[in-house]
Amino acid sequence: SAETEKKSRQKKYTIRLTELYLKLRAKQIDLADWQEQVRECVEELAVLDRKSIVPKLFSAQLLLTENKTEEVGWMLKQLRPMLEGESPAVVSYYLYLTTLIHRDPQYTRQMAEQVEQIYRYDRTRWRVAWLLLYLSEEYNRSASG
Repeated sequence: SAETEKKSRQKKYTIRLTELYLKLRAKQIDLADWQEQVRECVEELAVLDRKSIVPKLFSAQLLLTENKTEEVGWMLKQLRPMLEGESPAVVSYYLYLTTLIHRDPQYTRQMAEQVEQIYRYDRTRWRVAWLLLYLSEEYNRSASG
């Protein structure tokens, strides 16, 4: 069915994004290349599901790598109402992105605590655990920087 096809394509692009992220972290791809390939994936995901907040959040993270902090701050404010009824993983991702804008150790700690509560509530959510890892990394970086 069309729905199954859509879901499988969404999965494909989400996996691709994860692979690209790992390549970037392992320095197997440069930032400009990464940005271009991520942008393509995010655009495809946005077309597949226009109502979904997830591609919009990916897009916000992409803009952050281009240092468009103000734009992302505005974007996240607009997206906040869309979080209603979203999965804990999506809410956690949103909270994580807000910490990248604020760059404030106290705020990051508060968000990490919120994400941790979400994770405690359902430990099967590996994405939330993954974000917790980055939040604590981010907190340590902003606290020491």
